[in-house]
Amino acid sequence: MCGMYVGFWDSNFLQSSPKDKIHELLDMLVKQQETLRPILKNDYFYEISIELLARSLESSRNTPSIHRLYDWLSVGLTSYHFSISGANRRVRSGLEHRPDVQKAIILEGLARCPKSDEFWLQALKVEELLYGADLPPDFGAWCQRQVLEATDARVAECFVWQAYRAGVSLKNQMKQTQSSPRLQNIIAKEIKKRNQVKNKEQERARRDQSYQEAKNRQHEAWLDCVRSNKKALSQNRAAPSLLYQMARVDFGRFTNSSIEGGPKALAERLDDNKNLIDAVLQGFRGVISRNDVPDIKKFWILNRRTKGTISAYPFSQV
Repeated sequence: MCGMYVGFWDSNFLQSSPKDKIHELLDMLVKQQETLRPILKNDYFYEISIELLARSLESSRNTPSIHRLYDWLSVGLTSYHFSISGANRRVRSGLEHRPDVQKAIILEGLARCPKSDEFWLQALKVEELLYGADLPPDFGAWCQRQVLEATDARVAECFVWQAYRAGVSLKNQMKQTQSSPRLQNIIAKEIKKRNQVKNKEQERARRDQSYQEAKNRQHEAWLDCVRSNKKALSQNRAAPSLLYQMARVDFGRFTNSSIEGGPKALAERLDDNKNLIDAVLQGFRGVISRNDVPDIKKFWILNRRTKGTISAYPFSQV
């Protein structure tokens, strides 16, 4: 019985749904969504709604009113990102072939936004109802016209931003609204916000550049130190502290490395300088015979006492 129930909603319902009743079925889903969603465990409900929505947009029959279509899109939106049938792509394609419908959906959505402080929260969600569809080629110019026609300052601000995103510069929008001080003020505020964002990005870029330059200088100074000790490394008389630093890199304990240890990490730290790499490896191999390094018994005693020595890492490389 359970399998028949799941099978009905999973496939039979959609297979047996008559094409001339799709609009009525979508209206039913909108009206009964709060009741049906928990019964159908969400997944079936959303898959059904987005599949019916895709079929509606693919149909050449009467185009529904924007009010109805907006409700249908809202019901199917939750399954947009994880539809297993690919119906989301068909919905997106259907909207891309209807540029006027896309524009009408945006107008409908902004008209439904509350006049309270939640206006902006809802306005941000309106474009989601286009299911990721490519916007019409004339979308920027259309948004400019909506700026001039808007009676609500917040709606005008939305279209200023949308026009800007579509490639219409704020400078150009200022020229188009010269006859309206109200709109000029809205665009001026947007310009100020854009400049603030730009200034912050530039400041962040300067900080990042300064940090990287300081990091490069520090690395170059460290490399100079290794180069000056190349002969000592080859002759097994380099300072244990230097061997310790190199062994940390090889063990993947060097936090600035993008590679988790091994020969590649060592090569990255030494700028792929083969002579330096060979010298460091010689230094590792010679650690076990050095007089200033504890023997294996001493290492074991230190380990049991939870103590260490800077020779431990290079000793372990042998």
